[in-house]
Amino acid sequence: MSKRGKKGKKQKKDNNISDESSEEGESNFENTKNKLLNTLNSESKNERESGYLEFSRHITNFIVPAFFSDLDGFLDSVKYSLKNGSQNEIQLCLSCLYLASFTIPEESLTLYSDVQKTLEKLIQIHESGEVRQMAIRSIGVLCFVVYYTQDSTEVAEKALQKMFGILQEDNLPAGENYYSYIAEFLQMCGLLLSIMPHTILSKELETDPELPGEYLFDYALSLFRNLMGHKSPHVRQCAATNIALLCNMKDIYDEEEDEELVCETVLDDVLVEMSQLEGEHSKKVSRKVKTQQRSVFRELIKSIEEQDYPEIEHNVSGNTIDIVQWQKVLQFNILKNCLQTGFQKHLEKNQLFSTVFDYVIKNKGFREKKSYKNQRKQFNKKQKNEREKKIFKERKKKYNRKDY
Repeated sequence: MSKRGKKGKKQKKDNNISDESSEEGESNFENTKNKLLNTLNSESKNERESGYLEFSRHITNFIVPAFFSDLDGFLDSVKYSLKNGSQNEIQLCLSCLYLASFTIPEESLTLYSDVQKTLEKLIQIHESGEVRQMAIRSIGVLCFVVYYTQDSTEVAEKALQKMFGILQEDNLPAGENYYSYIAEFLQMCGLLLSIMPHTILSKELETDPELPGEYLFDYALSLFRNLMGHKSPHVRQCAATNIALLCNMKDIYDEEEDEELVCETVLDDVLVEMSQLEGEHSKKVSRKVKTQQRSVFRELIKSIEEQDYPEIEHNVSGNTIDIVQWQKVLQFNILKNCLQTGFQKHLEKNQLFSTVFDYVIKNKGFREKKSYKNQRKQFNKKQKNEREKKIFKERKKKYNRKDY
């Protein structure tokens, strides 16, 4: 038989193997999916918790919308866990909920509308600060994704005004256990503010005539200034970051609309307050916290005074994307915190992220080819082995020449 015949026979055999492996992969996927969905409906609390944990791992590291082919079943499991689950189960369920919006963004409005009332109830009455923190994150992320899929700020605007109502000093829960919850509130306020156009920021608030600000921008600024005096350094930094975000948006919109959202005297007062926090000398605050706070506030003051806004360069599939202005930097950091190790995967493969950060996803990822870093690593290893062999030979010759 000719070489060509052998090669053709071998190629045909390889094709058969690949078909079999793909069919096997599909059946394994279906089994995994069905097993996970059955686990979420289990009567055992421990099984449901492990199911949510495994589900979160899959949708964080693997963008597989087919996991949600039975969306109604998934939502029924979520609503049951939110109402009847333990604290740990509720936290895992909430994590799974907002991660799902990244995987199936087109269904984010359905996800939000089905659990909105339950999430708001958890924020108001649940005794755990951790559960409240995860609930407010779920609302913020879901409303953010809804904006990018529906091209409307209506849902985000309503959620933002409710957040502002809860963040008033009279409504804030007391105790150190709730500091992270308040900081999360501020971060989600910043996330939703970052997508608001000029028409919304300069809109009069009609819900409560006694609100201190006439416009949404004024009220947000006043609220964040009050929270800069909070006991928690983390809460102060989140509030100050949101003020820097508002100032960044003010500069952009003032140029576009040829009108000022806020007068310069107010910003001067804000800068004075930030300068006082930068040089805080309280004995109750540790040296490490003081140093960190000084660094953060120095950067924020510079950003507002000199309009020197942050920039991040990040590598996606061999290309560098530029994240500029406070709006995008804040979005980048929050989404990265939500996805943790799966963030890079979503940047490479998820169309939602390419829309948010305005870049084009390559069809071929950089992992399909050997990266320069791996080549350099192998080369260094080879050089090291050769050096070790050379040293060993020289030592062997040296000892062989010695007379004992």
